[in-house]
Amino acid sequence: MKCKYHPDIISCAKCFICKENICHLCTVEKDDNVYCKICFDKKFKVPEKIVKPVIKEKNIKDQFNILAILSFSLGIAGLFFNLFAAIPAIILSLMARKQIKESGEKGSEFAILGLIFGIIFATIWTILICGYFSMIGTFGITLCAGLGSGGG
Repeated sequence: MKCKYHPDIISCAKCFICKENICHLCTVEKDDNVYCKICFDKKFKVPEKIVKPVIKEKNIKDQFNILAILSFSLGIAGLFFNLFAAIPAIILSLMARKQIKESGEKGSEFAILGLIFGIIFATIWTILICGYFSMIGTFGITLCAGLGSGGG
């Protein structure tokens, strides 16, 4: 009997799967069975994609934009640190959104939330500050008018 893959060589075994005659060059032994290389590769060989180690390169798209995170943090801090945090949150948010669109980084949600919190807290603090000074101004005018008219 001749080898299926090497017709000039006499076979020494039969493949466990395809039952073809194979020579010593074609045999692969595993678990007390003999296979031809083709059947062995189909049944046991792991694809190269799985064998190769996966090395993940740092991709810019996997990183969060630092300005977006700062914007979000300052937007929250605007509740406590009034306009000193709320206005920078708005500015950084706009800068972060531009960078995210250009580079494809993550963090657009943080930038949007930073913008929203910044606008909300800037508005609240502006109303409170203006209301405070208008109250003092009205009180001051009333006080001065009362003192001026009654002191005579």
